[in-house]
Amino acid sequence: MMKRAGFTLAEVLVMLAVIAILSGIILGALPGIWNWMARARIGTEIQAMETALENFKTDCGQYPPGTAVGYNPGDYIPASVSLYTNLCGRDSFASPMTGKSYMDIKRSQLGSSGPYSYIQDPYGNAYGYTKNGPMNPTSFDLWSTAGKTDSSAASTNQWIANWQGR
Repeated sequence: MMKRAGFTLAEVLVMLAVIAILSGIILGALPGIWNWMARARIGTEIQAMETALENFKTDCGQYPPGTAVGYNPGDYIPASVSLYTNLCGRDSFASPMTGKSYMDIKRSQLGSSGPYSYIQDPYGNAYGYTKNGPMNPTSFDLWSTAGKTDSSAASTNQWIANWQGR
């Protein structure tokens, strides 16, 4: 009697079906995992910026200027440029240092607006920053829309902000 040297067609088809099912499950879960990781990174970045802002205030006596209003992340770019300029001591990633750096920012964390760089969240939107903001009138409001760009007040409950308990 001869020994069997390979797999039968049925065995190969079963293995392909199992691989296809597992691939579908994994690929279906990836967007949720990426969103969870992005939101965790936003929380960490906001904490780092809070620390840098407090250190800036200790040295300069006040927080950097900045006013971001509304619900559209595109409107936050000027305030986020101010954050980058004041906290990193330069106008853009390529420009030389012109002031003290209070935090390190990687190029991948930056967007650009003309010759200026601004700090952006993992979704590619500028962080919102307002000195003496409505939620923290004696300090600052700092937030990310966490990818919610529908320009409505209803989406604010999904934002990640320094005034929310983390």
